[in-house]
Amino acid sequence: MTLRITSMSRNCLEPTIEVAVRAFGEETRADAVDDFEYSLTELKYRAHTLVALDSDVVVGAVQVVWGYLMPDTYTLAWLCVDPPRQKNGVGTLLMENAISYTSQRLLSGRVGTIYLSALFRHEFYERFGFTRGPKNHHGAPVMLMVVND
Repeated sequence: MTLRITSMSRNCLEPTIEVAVRAFGEETRADAVDDFEYSLTELKYRAHTLVALDSDVVVGAVQVVWGYLMPDTYTLAWLCVDPPRQKNGVGTLLMENAISYTSQRLLSGRVGTIYLSALFRHEFYERFGFTRGPKNHHGAPVMLMVVND
């Protein structure tokens, strides 16, 4: 397996949506289409999608959303790995690249904040330095991380 992480291109849009649907269920398709298409628009600076490719086949993705109301605040969304490829380091590589992506884009200084909401696998996110915060409106803990460049 030769993985590389890159920005999602238009050619990767449909395969990325399919990976997300296989990971999260068919009921997420409409949201996946909206969110991943948005990251390819002229407003893409607000939402940037990174994809994991294995021999040019999309096997995972993560979306980094800039919190434009709060400088240097980002939300991670859609961390997904194709189910047959899970537990092989794809999610770890995506997380490392998403964190690096945010730290390279800090505007107001050398410190930023990353949020994500996770219903499960909290220990996975804690490995990267996230801590559990209050619960969101869905009852899932908000995971927080302070990032330094």
